[in-house]
Amino acid sequence: MFRAILVVMTLATAGLTVAAVFFCGEGPVDEIDAAAMRHYRQGQFQKALEVWQTGLERYPDSAKLHYRIGTILAVRGSFKRAATHLERAAALAPEDPEKRKELALCYLQDERCDDAERELRTVLKQAEWFPEAHYFLGSIYEKRGEHKRAMQEYVEELNVNPECAYAWAKVQQSGDSARDQRRSSWLWVAMTAVGVVGVLVLLAHYARRERTG
Repeated sequence: MFRAILVVMTLATAGLTVAAVFFCGEGPVDEIDAAAMRHYRQGQFQKALEVWQTGLERYPDSAKLHYRIGTILAVRGSFKRAATHLERAAALAPEDPEKRKELALCYLQDERCDDAERELRTVLKQAEWFPEAHYFLGSIYEKRGEHKRAMQEYVEELNVNPECAYAWAKVQQSGDSARDQRRSSWLWVAMTAVGVVGVLVLLAHYARRERTG
């Protein structure tokens, strides 16, 4: 389930950044990217990848092309290859939190939680409001069993991004779990009390038998 969320968010990221092609000019790279995105929007992911890869041969220092290739490779599950391109994209555009966030998600899917945490912390230093950064930090802490820290990050995500459905789900799940624990505690107390009363009744019964016997 968690991996499915990561894939959906990666695809959403790729979709949201389509518009950026027209506002962040890189000359010929933009033309290559636009051609690849036409294939991408039609679901022709392999063709899109081939166009980006061909473009990268001509422009090996394009952060945009490394980012695109890394993102689509991550969706396909080729995390090590994806990380290579996303690391290069982040190095070429160090002030762009989106590229670092995508790198963090790639690390997280590849079970590299320490690396993912480092990149997400960098993202939040660059833009403390950045969508889903706190949520994914919470996911890392939850995987480690640090539930209190995880919940703090989920709540912080909602403070900066109230529309994050995934964070809301985690907070709701935690509330349901806490209520279940309280019910279990009261049930144990009630059963214990009943047990004590039963023992007292039994002792009183034997005491009466001894007196009358």
